[in-house]
Amino acid sequence: RMADLEVWPVPQPQHVYLYGNGVIHAIGNIGEHYSPYGWFKQYDVPIVLSSDTPVAEPDAMEAIYAAVTRKTAQGNVLGEEHRITLTESFKGYTIEAAKSIHNEHLV
Repeated sequence: RMADLEVWPVPQPQHVYLYGNGVIHAIGNIGEHYSPYGWFKQYDVPIVLSSDTPVAEPDAMEAIYAAVTRKTAQGNVLGEEHRITLTESFKGYTIEAAKSIHNEHLV
């Protein structure tokens, strides 16, 4: 439905890294699908990434690491099927982010 409606979700991969264990603790195994990039890919929903500053520091390298590995700060993997590639992560922070706010002409 998101793809049909042309919805552009903007998840923050650092939240998986920083808070993923807390999500699992709070809501159980359904938390494995926190920021489900794998589903976005499967259903042709654009992947746009951000830091959600000031909730997380604007640390693109940490966020890209989290998007690619799905590891929490404690080393647990959260929703392995939702990993994205390094290229997809870079695109999520650059061209896809620009497209989401209609500024792709600036990239």
